[in-house]
Amino acid sequence: MRKLLLIATAAAVLAACGEAQRSSDSHAASQREAVAQESAPAEVQSRGDDRQVARSVKTEPGEWHYKTSNGYPWAGFGPPASEAVFTISCQRGQIVFGHAIDLNGNDAEMTISAGGETNPVRLTDLNAELPMAEGSVPANSMFIDALLDTEQAFSVKIDDRDFTFRPAREYRQVIRECRAG
Repeated sequence: MRKLLLIATAAAVLAACGEAQRSSDSHAASQREAVAQESAPAEVQSRGDDRQVARSVKTEPGEWHYKTSNGYPWAGFGPPASEAVFTISCQRGQIVFGHAIDLNGNDAEMTISAGGETNPVRLTDLNAELPMAEGSVPANSMFIDALLDTEQAFSVKIDDRDFTFRPAREYRQVIRECRAG
């Protein structure tokens, strides 16, 4: 079961990357990437260093995207033409939060705050090729009500790292589908 979730998460992350790269705007994206690489310090230009940068950024710039993978709806947030750095998916009546973070095989606590509610989520390192950790909350919980209804940005805290994500219809669709299914 855990392997299936790992495969679905990895597929979702890779699908987000592939979909963004196949857009009709790929030429413009290539030009933006070239400019960004020219102006970026050498130590952040490698793919391995991108993961370190993603972990150290406090507010994530990017877009929400909605997809389905292996029959499960999910919404991913991340920079254009890149992997999702944060995901919200539905799996068997649970809202699963995923974050592109390397926990070195350990577990960690993620605290999510939305609409005046705060909820701790135990993250488990998926020990995958791409760094990813996940934790879940029942889809019918009061906290998920707050996340669904909030018009304000919601925050995610893992250890000493804080991230702020704007509310979006994409993850709301995942929650609604999860509750309906």
